[in-house]
Amino acid sequence: MKYKIVKSNKDSSIYKEGFTISPVKDYLKSKEEKRLKPIFFEKIGDKTSSRNQLLQNLIKALKKNGWKIKGGSNGNS
Repeated sequence: MKYKIVKSNKDSSIYKEGFTISPVKDYLKSKEEKRLKPIFFEKIGDKTSSRNQLLQNLIKALKKNGWKIKGGSNGNS
């Protein structure tokens, strides 16, 4: 599945209607109520983690769950 990202303008519904962000616990609870399970949900870092460390942890988590990484094995190009 491919997604196309388009920059929204001032007349977009997101500006008129707004949006809400719910806590992760509420999100997971709503999925459980619908009898859906997250594929995987792992912590990859915290506020003190560097951007590079977050990237490496994300790559490890994705590989562990069967994803293949294009380019270098460390996520570089």
